[in-house]
Amino acid sequence: MTRRGSTSWSWAERSDSGSSERSVVAGPPGRRGEHPRRPARGVSITDEILQTTTIVTAAATRFLSQVHHRMPVVLEAENFTRWLDGDMELLDEVISRPPDFQAWPVDRRVNNARNEGPELIAAAGDSLPR
Repeated sequence: MTRRGSTSWSWAERSDSGSSERSVVAGPPGRRGEHPRRPARGVSITDEILQTTTIVTAAATRFLSQVHHRMPVVLEAENFTRWLDGDMELLDEVISRPPDFQAWPVDRRVNNARNEGPELIAAAGDSLPR
């Protein structure tokens, strides 16, 4: 799965046509797949400050398995402190309540990193069935 901005996408093999299509996956309506992207800070062996980011994934829900076998774990803002404090129960909680993701095909121009703009993630067909 590839990340571009706050939206995730992955190849999906469409059984109706047998051809591969690019599908965009977003979070609930109005949220457009917002994910916390707060880099972690650490110190390297040479005492340089490093900023790193980790994308935590889980097995896909039945719906998202049409697109990919994994899905991002979405951490809501109210859980940031629990996550940073190392709450060992939080991960199971958020995995058991994933957001109501949506997915739809988009223009193939999204495959080229030189292309930019919101039109690249505009629906180019019907949303994937629930």
